[in-house]
Amino acid sequence: MATTKTLAASISAAKLADSINKAVNISAKKLAVDVQPENIVHKWDLVGRVVADAGSAHQFATDVTKQLRVQGIKADPATFIVNKQIIAGFIERGRVGELRQL
Repeated sequence: MATTKTLAASISAAKLADSINKAVNISAKKLAVDVQPENIVHKWDLVGRVVADAGSAHQFATDVTKQLRVQGIKADPATFIVNKQIIAGFIERGRVGELRQL
């Protein structure tokens, strides 16, 4: 009996960046959210953009994630505020860090 091998899905860094930019542009236009042009990676877990409005940050992150899923990228929305900057984006599903009690 023949078996089928399943290869791990992979995506090039360039294709990931293009997919992120496409998803961000669609979401920013759709939701009228003002975002900065650079992607930000926080400890290789959170990928996103700095946004101006905390009120629409989570909705923006959720919409970006939906756009990425259409492109076959498994991700969950995330919003992170640090040093008065609001970063809205996504965490690749399965890469969420372990939560520890201090």
